[in-house]
Amino acid sequence: METLLEKVIGLDFTIAGNGDRWKYTEEHSSLVLDLQEQVWFWNSRDLRGTPIDYLVIVKGMPLKQAKALVKDLIYVTGGDLSFPGKKELVVQNEKLVEVFWRNGVTDRDYWYRRGLTDKTIDTYKLGKYDGFWTLPIYMDGKFMNFQCRTDVPEKKIRPWYRGVGPLLFNSSILPFVSSVFITEGPVDSIILNQHGFPAISHTGGSSGWNDAWFPYFKRQKEIFYVADNDLAGYSGAKKVAKSLGEYRVKVVAFIDHPLRYDTVNFFLDGGTSDKFRELVSKASLGFKVKELCEYTKRKYPEEKM
Repeated sequence: METLLEKVIGLDFTIAGNGDRWKYTEEHSSLVLDLQEQVWFWNSRDLRGTPIDYLVIVKGMPLKQAKALVKDLIYVTGGDLSFPGKKELVVQNEKLVEVFWRNGVTDRDYWYRRGLTDKTIDTYKLGKYDGFWTLPIYMDGKFMNFQCRTDVPEKKIRPWYRGVGPLLFNSSILPFVSSVFITEGPVDSIILNQHGFPAISHTGGSSGWNDAWFPYFKRQKEIFYVADNDLAGYSGAKKVAKSLGEYRVKVVAFIDHPLRYDTVNFFLDGGTSDKFRELVSKASLGFKVKELCEYTKRKYPEEKM
């Protein structure tokens, strides 16, 4: 299990060494970690101290911020980015947004593979921590959670804070647009915004839409739901259409593309803004989603929810 000292110094450097007690960093061999005593020694700079000392002395954090970060990292056990099962009051630490964003500046391959540019990554403060790429979620102007994502050793998507529940992503644009796109996942909405389409999403997946979000969409005269090309995606579209109005929601479908095809795939395959507009022009009203579900069942009989 990774110790707190490793997690703190791992924000900046790569921890190396196989010993149970002593480790060092690949970038600075003179920066040594004593895992047993939970102290570090930076011999070439004649510095030493605790994890909090590292954040204050080396990173220049205010003591209050350093203590808050350490408190937050203590909850991260064994690489599982989540709170333990016991019931505790969740206190979101917005300072982590900046910390994780800076930590990910030199490693953005996960985002690049999804077609995102540096400007977009910086705009949304997409970052990295402990092998996961982090996507901060705000609602009503308040930082609420991170969606933590990785492809290695397998695809995983999980929240940083447990117990918060599904959240709308990028909902701050809703008071300013009369037409909006809703995608199944936050990264899909980010790529749409990058290409000039006002888009939001949520963290509940294909089945996690919350009817309580209806008031956020009072201003929207036109809503496009961009569904992943599978039964779960179209079933999710049906749920959103029923919630927000089947005669107001139009469903954009990748019906002529491979199974599970999504918005990111579309632009990675050379899709342009104009080509996407062509796809949007073929969108069906929400009450017709049933036809998409039936078509998917016939085309992919093995496909299940």
